[in-house]
Amino acid sequence: YNLSVFYATREICRIVKNGFSGPGKECFPLSSEISDIKIPEDSIENIIVVELNDKFRLAIKEILEIIEEHRNSVRIVIESETETIYQYSRNPVFHKNIIKFPFNDREFSMITDLAIERQTLYLLQKKSQLFSEAVNQSANSIVITNPEGVIEFVNPAFEEITGYSFNEV
Repeated sequence: YNLSVFYATREICRIVKNGFSGPGKECFPLSSEISDIKIPEDSIENIIVVELNDKFRLAIKEILEIIEEHRNSVRIVIESETETIYQYSRNPVFHKNIIKFPFNDREFSMITDLAIERQTLYLLQKKSQLFSEAVNQSANSIVITNPEGVIEFVNPAFEEITGYSFNEV
């Protein structure tokens, strides 16, 4: 995984870099200008972290809008005592991977591992849904059995072609 942290204080950058074990670590401090070049492509290899800081309220809204579209990337939001994600975005995607400041590198490592697991599960569910849609919409007859030969699934094409329902077979 590659880590990109936006609008972070030096302290956050230090904690996050210490808590992340991957090779690619970039931390753009509060004074950084964020351009499209610095925002990574949407990839399952990316972890994007945004620190909520009221000094950069407009820039944070912009970066959240951009990374909202990064559905394959892991997205983590760092909240302070005074700033919450609800001030910037009502999108539920950002409400899963939130860590409250103050935190240490071990806690950041744990939230990162959890966020990666959630993202992996999300991507697997997406693939499973796509596969399910493809099987159900196929014009070819499809029958799935367990190792003992017991039929566990038939698609609608099987029922249409053979005239037998799943319960009948």
